[in-house]
Amino acid sequence: MARSLIALIADGWVHKSMRSRSIVFFQKLNDMSIDYSNPVLVNFEYSRELESGTGFGSDENPENDLYRHPDRQGKPKAAFDKTHDLDALGTVLLEIGLGKSLAKTKQELLVASPEKSDIDPDTFTENLIGLASRELSISMGAAYASAVGVCLRGDFGVSLRDPNFSLSVLERVLEKLDSRRIQAL
Repeated sequence: MARSLIALIADGWVHKSMRSRSIVFFQKLNDMSIDYSNPVLVNFEYSRELESGTGFGSDENPENDLYRHPDRQGKPKAAFDKTHDLDALGTVLLEIGLGKSLAKTKQELLVASPEKSDIDPDTFTENLIGLASRELSISMGAAYASAVGVCLRGDFGVSLRDPNFSLSVLERVLEKLDSRRIQAL
């Protein structure tokens, strides 16, 4: 899944709707079990070439906003770029690592802070980064936690316009997600 999204980005495209519902698994033909080794990335309804411009509309779906970079939630404040897809990748990887949805995570954060009726997007992202560093290291290993943190912080080591951006993403994210580096559960 990460490899597919990063290849799309390296090719100059953005997905724009990356979330857990954007990943499907198929049954194996021989025994009808689910083939978890070959996830397929779907939901390309907003996908486009990066250079073709961006829309500033919103779907006003609070669940979809959970997967969006804070600058793209509600009425977008910034043009969509590659880092926004990578932020969404970080949220999906966090869901996988924690074994629960972002909606459930947000609900738990709100229960822990009963004085709040909602969490602003920047604070929610800060909470996700904290969860990644505290909990993913234990359950998925330090390399996986680091990859998620890089995506959520947007800390790719080079600027978005740098010609080595894709290479940096490969090194800071994809290589850390290699199954040989992830802790066995």
